[in-house]
Amino acid sequence: MELRLVAPHLLEHSFVRHALEVCAAVRSGNYVRFIALYDGAPRMSPYVMDKLLGQMRLFALKCTTFAYKPLPVPLSYLAAQLGLEAEEEAAELAEAYGAVVDRQERCLVTKASITKES
Repeated sequence: MELRLVAPHLLEHSFVRHALEVCAAVRSGNYVRFIALYDGAPRMSPYVMDKLLGQMRLFALKCTTFAYKPLPVPLSYLAAQLGLEAEEEAAELAEAYGAVVDRQERCLVTKASITKES
């Protein structure tokens, strides 16, 4: 359905606005905005957004790795970027996508990391 066919009063509803913002974040690759929208999603929206969450987290990991290379990225920062609560979760996710994590230094080793889809 095209948006121009939707009644204006429906487009003003907070749930519809949220859905449109999610679409815009995904289309533009704005993973920071997507994670923020995910965290504040109304009602059952996170269940729908879960379908895109892995893809957006992979994109965030790739962008972070590229942007900070060759510097190490603290796992606390990476966890925040990926919308995760713990550094350990960020480390496991990064390693699952092929990134190198130094658990002793608690950082993503961007210099040695090549992320892949899994």
